[in-house]
Amino acid sequence: MFDRWELVIKDRNLEAITRQNEVLRANEVKARKEKDELLLVLQTAQPPDTHSKKKKKRLYPIFYGSGTQAPEPPPYDSPGGSEGEEESPSVIPVTPGQSVTLECAVKNENVSRVWMIWIRQSPGKAPEGVLQYMADNKIYRAPAITDRFVPSRDTVRSYYLLTINNVQANDDSKYYCFIHYDSGDQSWGEGTRVQVLRSDLPRPSVQVLPPPQEQLSGSGQVTLSCLVSGFFPGYIDIQWSVDGQRVTDNIQSSPVSLDSSGNSYLAISYLKLAAADWKSHARYSCVATHESSKVPVIGSIAPQDCKPL
Repeated sequence: MFDRWELVIKDRNLEAITRQNEVLRANEVKARKEKDELLLVLQTAQPPDTHSKKKKKRLYPIFYGSGTQAPEPPPYDSPGGSEGEEESPSVIPVTPGQSVTLECAVKNENVSRVWMIWIRQSPGKAPEGVLQYMADNKIYRAPAITDRFVPSRDTVRSYYLLTINNVQANDDSKYYCFIHYDSGDQSWGEGTRVQVLRSDLPRPSVQVLPPPQEQLSGSGQVTLSCLVSGFFPGYIDIQWSVDGQRVTDNIQSSPVSLDSSGNSYLAISYLKLAAADWKSHARYSCVATHESSKVPVIGSIAPQDCKPL
């Protein structure tokens, strides 16, 4: 059974890479050139060797350019035998104008015999390619990436590195390393956010909305909504509390997205509970933690203050 998805790749240099890459061919990648775009159709099968005792890694979909994020295939062990990779800390704070270096370790393989793709993704945006660093030291940068982004390898420690010089505000993103092993394996890093420190970040606005009246008149579940808006950048943590006690069940949240202005983000979180329990509590609170504020931003609602229309 195959999982199938398509990616549109803007970088013409990838055509040669696709043609030469045994890993892509092994996963039944078909490519065709359409004007200035390269369309990849990927079909990934379950690995035939399901009984090997060797530790395996999961195979993830490829991202590049301005394509659409592919759904992650169901979990399974991928063929091959490398142990995976370690990456930089999950967040690296940096001041504008400084330099920062990301690290990605190569395990059980000569670092000079693998090649690396660096990819980044910001909340509410599609993944975008940063650059590719080939085993022969060739560098392919995405069109929007300048030579401030410098790849290198440390053959002593068996690491790939990405240095970003003169860090700018729009470099704030989560960066992933994607390794192509000589054996045919592929593996992802967990991702490292480059957090560009700023003092003028907009704080989130938090508004809690009561359940719709038609839900309150029934006997099923009711839903409270929390609208968090106006914040930047798009990394935020949203939690719920009832009468001052944190709750973790029956919560659903939408992905963070850019608002219509394109300059700030919004997110919505929902808390579901039985209609009969709505008025049995005094206060429902939505708590947003964001780097623009040293303390959480809280929005609350009290059932006794909600009057039916």
